[in-house]
Amino acid sequence: MLESANDTFHATSNGDCVGSILTNPGLGVLQNNGGINRTMAPASPGPAVNAATGTCPPPATDQRDFTRPAGGACDLGALEVGATLVDTMSPACSVVAVVSGNPKAMDVRALDTGRGLAAISNPTVTNGTIVVPFFLPGTTQPVVLAAVKTNQAQATVWSFTAVDAASPANTKLCT
Repeated sequence: MLESANDTFHATSNGDCVGSILTNPGLGVLQNNGGINRTMAPASPGPAVNAATGTCPPPATDQRDFTRPAGGACDLGALEVGATLVDTMSPACSVVAVVSGNPKAMDVRALDTGRGLAAISNPTVTNGTIVVPFFLPGTTQPVVLAAVKTNQAQATVWSFTAVDAASPANTKLCT
């Protein structure tokens, strides 16, 4: 957290990663920079970048859960400039339920317990419809899609891609 008093900025985090800036820290606008909260990114280069004194880390991650430090020292504030996400989990898919009756439907779950799902892309189906629910990008909660058959006498084939929030190149084709 950056606190201001007479153009002197002090970073505090329960005694971890502390420092002082005697000028405007050059923070950007409050916006989505990744993570679950909006943050203000410091200008790079800027007075808040690599400005922490003392032992840093802790904390080992910034407010967005990105790894710090990304440079020679930790940055002051909630956001570590140039930090990366560590994610060892890939998206996974599983059948939740097959609903009998007319029409026949199947619920399919997409889940990423690492950094969460960024998106469900390319939903395709023959002889049916796939319903993709609204969800917030980065969710680590299960996202359940419904695949509903149109013609009961014909086979239905469906697929979609679960996209990892940490690395959009890390995807899982679900069929």
